[in-house]
Amino acid sequence: MEEEGKKGKKPGIVSPFKRVFLKGEKSRDKKAHEKVTERRPLHTVVLSLPERVEPDRLLSDYIEKEVK
Repeated sequence: MEEEGKKGKKPGIVSPFKRVFLKGEKSRDKKAHEKVTERRPLHTVVLSLPERVEPDRLLSDYIEKEVK
């Protein structure tokens, strides 16, 4: 009987950890749900690869990335 009474009532003192983190999860879920409905679809473009890529160009791109 005591357990049933405890389940129905909210405790008077809540730990600071629960107050901060559990409350935040609910608001984060709401914000995430709002963002999902507001997002617009991404536009994808199919790119065809060139038939031949010049090796000099690949080499220069590789060297530039290594220097940076």
